[in-house]
Amino acid sequence: MANNGQEPLDILPKAPDSFVINNWMMPKMDGLELCRHIHASDFGRYIILLTARNAKNDLNHGMEVGADDFVVKPVDQGELNVRIRAVERVMALRRRGGRGPERG
Repeated sequence: MANNGQEPLDILPKAPDSFVINNWMMPKMDGLELCRHIHASDFGRYIILLTARNAKNDLNHGMEVGADDFVVKPVDQGELNVRIRAVERVMALRRRGGRGPERG
């Protein structure tokens, strides 16, 4: 668990089988910038971006910078749990040598 947008960059190298759930708005570094850093660093993490923004262009922008999924606040815990299970399935496929969904 990180307290700002900068801390995950220190945590991720020590957590190889992890995924990221991050907020669009965070102190020190926003969620979009964190997505960019994660992909530039080649951590290869699945990213779920949480936000109060719900316009289509916000969804598009979030996905363009590297988010793999997008959840609008207020977050329904059941919906988030389903999305986390989907991430776990993708990660399990990758560990077994399957490719899972890939970005272009």
